[in-house]
Amino acid sequence: MHYVVVIMPPSSLARLTSLDLQSPWQFHLRNPSNPAAETHAGVLEFIAEEGVAYLPYWMMKTLRLNEGDPIRITGAELPKGKLVKLQAQSVHFLEISNHKVV
Repeated sequence: MHYVVVIMPPSSLARLTSLDLQSPWQFHLRNPSNPAAETHAGVLEFIAEEGVAYLPYWMMKTLRLNEGDPIRITGAELPKGKLVKLQAQSVHFLEISNHKVV
């Protein structure tokens, strides 16, 4: 499962605020023509044109979508994480004198 942000239209924001839902808002994204293609996302901004949602290219490939294909977006409630494991991407991290500050 991936978790990224998408851009949705302002009407989505108006609808969500009228429902008085607790944030952060989370969504389940599905390809209607391929039920196995699904992921979860949050919203970065509400500035898209009406009827349009912008997704990163790699997410469209994950969902097996082409530009202009329909997508099903529904609300989701994901459990809060209990453990996070971080791994340095480079040995340069080991050279930092105060890791807690970083």
